[in-house]
Amino acid sequence: MSEQEMTKLEREFREYFETLSVAVLRVLARRLGASASGTSKSAFIDALCNILMGRTLPVPKTNRGAPVKQNYLDPEVIQHIADIRRSNETKYPVGMLEVASPMPSAPPAPKRSEKMSGLLEILPAGYGFLRAANCRPDEACDVFVSEQTIRVMQLREGDLVCCTSALRVREETPEVSQILSVNGKPIGKYEQRSDFHRLVSCYPNHKFDLDIVQTDLCARFIDAFVPVGRGQRMLIAAPSMAGKSTLLKRLAQAIVSRHSECDPAILLIDARPEEVTDFRGSFYPEMKICYTTFDDGAEQHIRAARLTLSYAMRLAEMGHDAIVFVDSLNKLMKAYTSCREDGLEAVRRYFGAARSFIEGGSLTVIATALIRSGDPADDTMYEELRKMSNSEVLLNRELAERRVYPAVDLKFSATRREDLLLDADVLKQFFNAREHAMRCGTEAALSALSQTEDNREFFSRAGELFDQ
Repeated sequence: MSEQEMTKLEREFREYFETLSVAVLRVLARRLGASASGTSKSAFIDALCNILMGRTLPVPKTNRGAPVKQNYLDPEVIQHIADIRRSNETKYPVGMLEVASPMPSAPPAPKRSEKMSGLLEILPAGYGFLRAANCRPDEACDVFVSEQTIRVMQLREGDLVCCTSALRVREETPEVSQILSVNGKPIGKYEQRSDFHRLVSCYPNHKFDLDIVQTDLCARFIDAFVPVGRGQRMLIAAPSMAGKSTLLKRLAQAIVSRHSECDPAILLIDARPEEVTDFRGSFYPEMKICYTTFDDGAEQHIRAARLTLSYAMRLAEMGHDAIVFVDSLNKLMKAYTSCREDGLEAVRRYFGAARSFIEGGSLTVIATALIRSGDPADDTMYEELRKMSNSEVLLNRELAERRVYPAVDLKFSATRREDLLLDADVLKQFFNAREHAMRCGTEAALSALSQTEDNREFFSRAGELFDQ
């Protein structure tokens, strides 16, 4: 490789490796899974650069052979490598999938290789698979990812990995051959992300704009009385057949149509097949919908839920605004409970993952919950989740039976800290409109909304509209 062809990042790697001894380079190569074609210093440097630049994948560890005589590596070596990569982070354009060709000393490419992508599921043993078929294990679509590849390439569960794959010897599932991108970002760009649980949370302060004209006025109604912000934990609670799934779908449609910059995903747990067809037909083809039906077991329900949320967390770590629409938390709790005893705690952690970050990015969870079902577990879950939610929509069965939609009970539906979501000039009008609506009822509020073009006009004319 000539000096002109070599990137600045690789030149800095090579310059640093030249300052290290062969013994240190040998331990570093063993740590990163780099296979050198010789024992010279230049061979180890070439092998390490191939690994760090993504040209080759780590060699799996084996227990064969005599124990190594030296295995200690100064932590400052790994830290210095990370500093070099971080200093060159801005040199990689966003969205560019820059794939370098293999070095002449690299092993020959497999006979069969194709581009594939999927969500990474990491198993307890340390290795993982890219799940491409609706988060479902499928030998025809899955791609094997070794433990060393996960460690060296700094992959996390839920990462959307795009790669080339090749068939393994005597194995039906292909293996990752070369990683092209992770969550849409190339090698050298995605590694310097924060850890989700180390980010500093704050109150949602950026509202989703749902003030759009719809024949059913659903999105406008929620926007007018229960505003939704980025990072919200919104709970849609309702008795059976009160319209909670339909409301969830309408909110998803409104957010997707108005906020293309966000990354939404829909999770349907233990759903009826016809409901899955309805949801899939209501959104654009690129909308991410992960679903399980009542034909699936509890393990698949849990896997789908875990990977969907992990994917949203990975996007939030990168500064994106991720949204997960969940239907429903009751079915998710039952799936967890059938596999272990802490089903309620697992659902609390799932719903509680939603938050907005001071550093940028957010994870919003809008989920449905069944109440008054006669099952004490459902009521217990609802009471626990409402303590954690910062936005709640309660649906009224009697309103739904009178075909009032959305059948929202305004007395028990609200968002915490609306003052952070609304402009100062709108906030006073918002409280005034809400006071009139609670006095006159949901039907009167829907009638008043239908007489205006947008919610700003509704707020300014609330007194006139409700006193008619």
